[in-house]
Amino acid sequence: MTKAKLSTLKAIATISEFCEIRRASITFAGIKDAKAVTSQEITIYEPTALQRKRLDKLNMDNLKLSRFRYVRRPLFPGWSRGNRFQILLRGFRKGVSVRSHAARLADRVKRDGFLNYFGTQRFSGTATRNEHVASCYLKRDYVGAVDAVLSPQPWGCATVAERDARLAWKMGDPRSASKLMPRHFSFERQILKGLMDASKYAASSSSRKTTLTHAERCRIAFLSTPFPDRLLCVNAFFSRLWNKAASARVELSSSSVLVGDLVYDKDTDNGVRAAHTRRTASRHRACQPTQPRDSPRCIRCSSARDMLAFLRSPSPAA
Repeated sequence: MTKAKLSTLKAIATISEFCEIRRASITFAGIKDAKAVTSQEITIYEPTALQRKRLDKLNMDNLKLSRFRYVRRPLFPGWSRGNRFQILLRGFRKGVSVRSHAARLADRVKRDGFLNYFGTQRFSGTATRNEHVASCYLKRDYVGAVDAVLSPQPWGCATVAERDARLAWKMGDPRSASKLMPRHFSFERQILKGLMDASKYAASSSSRKTTLTHAERCRIAFLSTPFPDRLLCVNAFFSRLWNKAASARVELSSSSVLVGDLVYDKDTDNGVRAAHTRRTASRHRACQPTQPRDSPRCIRCSSARDMLAFLRSPSPAA
């Protein structure tokens, strides 16, 4: 799937609507930037012959599908091994060598490392909402989770239709909210549909004295959404926690290893002394986002004993 100026969730919703495929049948490993031209693999579970024909015909200006093949397993969030980027540098002054400047920046990252924050694409453009939704979801507060998804957002609404739909939900009218909600708000529309389906079930079961409370309807509606969409909210929540923890760690010290840091040393086979004599290398390796495949046991938390051993070790100049 190749897209441009389109988020991954909106692209998946477009494919689902165009090809009449259940949203839960389309899975992917992760979300990509909404503005850049990106390519990623997606999987569709057992499409029919008619759906395959429609997939072949899907050829929009900002969304295209190609390289179809059968696979044994579907993709799920977190299964991506990595990304490959082409970076465009702008704003250079005349007379400045772009190649030498880029080489200096690369050397600085190689020498000093970098603070491995999660970027805005991790939150799919709705960071604040996803944090609140995931917080309620993890506490099993489904009323709060549904309200966080459908209520008017603090930063306002992009269109009049979205504003009217959220106000209709606030007034207790999910049916009108579903009609007014723009189509590309797939997550909101799925929850509204789940609320209406739960109400229909309760009405059809009135003869059997089956009644559903508002909390039960919210629980059914929220859990009826595809699991990958709910998982993205949870991932955004924990990514925000990581960003805050990383900022707090840098405030303590940005140039030395502290007790509790994860450090890596390729020269050690069966463990790591958290504070090695090579301070610059230790600082860089403390920012290592993933451990090498050839040394699966060379990363662990540093302890006070490791720090004491470092203080007693000879200096690099010795």
